[in-house]
Amino acid sequence: MAEEVDDKVLVFSQSLISLNLIEDFLELSCRAKDEDKISPYKGDGKWYRNIDYYRLDGSTNATTRKKWAEEFNDTSNIRGRLFLISTRAGSLGINLVAANRVIIFDASWNPSYDIQSIFRVYRFGQLKTVYVYRFLAQGTMEEKIYDRQVTKQSLSFRVVDQQQIERHFTTNELAELYTFEPDMADDPSEKKSKKATPLLPKDPFLAEMLQNNKDQIACYHEHDSLLDHKEEEALSEEDRKAAWAEYEAEKKGLSMRTNYQATYAQMDMGSSNYFSYNVAALASMTNQQLEDLINQGRQKVIEATNALKTLSRESLEDTIARVWKENPALTESQVQSMALGRQASVELEFKRREVVYRDVLTRQQTLMMFVQKLITNRKVQEQQMALANQANYLNQLAMQNGMMGGSGLSQRDLLGLYQQLHGLGKNPGPSKGL
Repeated sequence: MAEEVDDKVLVFSQSLISLNLIEDFLELSCRAKDEDKISPYKGDGKWYRNIDYYRLDGSTNATTRKKWAEEFNDTSNIRGRLFLISTRAGSLGINLVAANRVIIFDASWNPSYDIQSIFRVYRFGQLKTVYVYRFLAQGTMEEKIYDRQVTKQSLSFRVVDQQQIERHFTTNELAELYTFEPDMADDPSEKKSKKATPLLPKDPFLAEMLQNNKDQIACYHEHDSLLDHKEEEALSEEDRKAAWAEYEAEKKGLSMRTNYQATYAQMDMGSSNYFSYNVAALASMTNQQLEDLINQGRQKVIEATNALKTLSRESLEDTIARVWKENPALTESQVQSMALGRQASVELEFKRREVVYRDVLTRQQTLMMFVQKLITNRKVQEQQMALANQANYLNQLAMQNGMMGGSGLSQRDLLGLYQQLHGLGKNPGPSKGL
């Protein structure tokens, strides 16, 4: 499905055996197509190594590694659309932004390996939305290794970023690594109790896979949803009392939050009408119209940048002081609650503006890429047309010279030769001195 929209894919695995298995599958699919047999691969293309796909592992030297990365990142290379990579060998020191879909084929004990694998595509120069798929065998040790990953990342966030992450897995659950308890597909009781309707994913390809492979895919969830910051766990006892005070104040009609959205709504930051055209619409525009479109996009990026910079984000102490000054009749708990509410509103607004900025910037970069390709193709076509016209003109000129100039010269030469021979045939007279 990815090749239908020109998306390239990276597959990371710690096991060379798994990479060999994937290669065998590609070779089997290609052989079946060559022999006009039923192929497990439903696409139209074929799979030839170092042409349609590449493989990088510990045996790949630095020169070949660089060469393959450049070929894979070449936008004109539409056949090279898959890269099989050993996690330990290729999770660092390589840039593969031509791909925007990453498959983590097996979970690592160390979550940093999988994170670094994702950052091979999620980095500067990426113009598309990045999708990451983590494959897990339900009920096996692989699922428990993934649980350990989440626990380690949660611990990292708690220590380094001072975030409070929900405890998803108990110590006993993590200790039972060698148990095998998959959900039985043919057990009606488990189907009713555990097989709930999944949430609609943001990725349309994943949605289609869930729809078409209900018996093979047990469940799915967003990885980052397990690592969300839990504000209620970060609050102390005093903070919780302040939250209750905020609730009581809201019931009394006090305004606890600053309505930043009301003042910000005057700015036209919506990007729905900014990129509503397609490639065919761009192709019908003149170069001047394309330039005007680029300038409009730049203005949108400037507006989004300014909106992000102009949002005031003061400290909690300053917010408490300002709220106390504006509402001297409130109690200390109510002031603190109102300040926390305003702080939360500001953070939400900042995140919203940040999302708008990233969206506008991505759309502008995509637009510039399409326009640059379009203008380059037009220049090439103009040059080819000029060369063709010049060749036609030279051909016509050569044909004219061959019909008029060339035959005239031949006739004059023959006439001169005849006159010379005719002169030699006469007897010279005395007046010629002979």
